[in-house]
Amino acid sequence: MKALLLHGFMSDKDSFFLPNTKEYLESLGFEVFLDSYPNPNNPNLTEWVQTFKNINQSEFDLVIAHSLGGTFALNLITQGLMTTQKLVMLGSSMGPKENADMNSFLTPALNLVKIMKSTPEIFVLQSYDDPWTLPVYGQVSIQSLNAIGLYYADQGHFELEHLPKHIWQLLDLQSNAQNEF
Repeated sequence: MKALLLHGFMSDKDSFFLPNTKEYLESLGFEVFLDSYPNPNNPNLTEWVQTFKNINQSEFDLVIAHSLGGTFALNLITQGLMTTQKLVMLGSSMGPKENADMNSFLTPALNLVKIMKSTPEIFVLQSYDDPWTLPVYGQVSIQSLNAIGLYYADQGHFELEHLPKHIWQLLDLQSNAQNEF
């Protein structure tokens, strides 16, 4: 089984829950791909796509994407550069972004039909107190992608060290691990 973890704007592979999620997925037998994408403070879609292509992998069982990483995942699927059985987007959306660099990740226009046909399960996790991604954008993503949505009251932008354990239950991925990953 193969998993891809994608960070977002102003972060990297060592940010937030990503290192612990990598460790947890490896304990479940996944081969995990987790890279830092260039210039995260001024992201460039072309540079990010090239970095993605360097991993020489395009088919994944699971993709977990934080913030701009979720938009990046949707873009990769639209361009036919990636497929996945399960896509989990945390604090992410298809809505307009804060600046032109981030908005470029919405080009080419996301092909919602292609995304839904090639991605059997899509999960959108959103928090009402997210200071960067408005909850309504999560709702648009849920409706547009026929996704399973999960809203929290107090998780902010999911800048957490560990993901809540029930997320793994929702994804039907759990082990006997005692820690929350």
